[in-house]
Amino acid sequence: MYREDYARGGFKMLPVIDPDGVRTFRQIIGFTLALILVSLLPVVYQNAGIQYTVAALILGAYFMHAGVRLFRSHSVQDAKKLLRVSVVYLPLLLVMIVIDRGIV
Repeated sequence: MYREDYARGGFKMLPVIDPDGVRTFRQIIGFTLALILVSLLPVVYQNAGIQYTVAALILGAYFMHAGVRLFRSHSVQDAKKLLRVSVVYLPLLLVMIVIDRGIV
C-alpha cells in the first residue's frame, strides 16, 4: 500500500526491495502458516477443546485466504483486507479460548 512512501522516506521495507512481491508473498504465507500451527498448540497440550480447534482452523484458513488473495490481485483493497484480518485474528482467537474453556 505504501511502497512509494517507504521508498521516498528511505525505509528499506520488504515491499521496497521486492518490487514484484514474490518474497513478500512467501513471508505472508510462511508466517501465516506458522501462526496457524502455533495457534493449535493449546489443542496439542490439551488446553483447548473442539470449539477452539474449529475456530482456530477457520480463522487461520481465512487469514491464509486473505494472503493468497492479495498475492493474486496485488490490489490496495486486498492489502487493507489482509491488514484488517491480521488485526482481528488474535482477539477472536483469544475469545474462543475463553469460550471453549467455559470461563465466560
